Amino acid sequence: MSTTKKQLKLEEAVIPGIALLFAAAYFFQTTDGPAEVMRWPIVTAVVSLIFVVAILAKFLFSASSDGTGKSSFSVSQKSMLILVGPLLYTISMPYIGFALSSVLFLNLMFRILGSTSWGKNIVISLLLSGGLYFVMVSLMEMDLPRLNLGFMVL
Repeated sequence: MSTTKKQLKLEEAVIPGIALLFAAAYFFQTTDGPAEVMRWPIVTAVVSLIFVVAILAKFLFSASSDGTGKSSFSVSQKSMLILVGPLLYTISMPYIGFALSSVLFLNLMFRILGSTSWGKNIVISLLLSGGLYFVMVSLMEMDLPRLNLGFMVL
């Protein structure tokens, strides 16, 4: 294992930078909202910031890999699939429901990004989809698209 440090490239920081700009614009525009309305976005922003700092710290302070990637996709294929994946996810959601489309999308992204454990991918995608479903339906009282199979609703 090599002990050289990874370096953050500017092009890798574009998407997180844009996300932070959108978050800053959102908070700037909604500062006059009541406290009850602002709790969820503030908690979400704090948790997201903690995850971003943890990911950057792991990226910057871990040793670089030896160059043998686990994924069979080339960099350009990965980039295209990562751009097209969310579009397919959004388009498929009204037809196959939130839960099924989320599980399929997460498993697809895990595979594209190089994960090799199907079992771990399925468990993580089910937990994430179930958690998001609970938060959005129970806590935020949102109506999400559902797939009606006749004997079961997903």
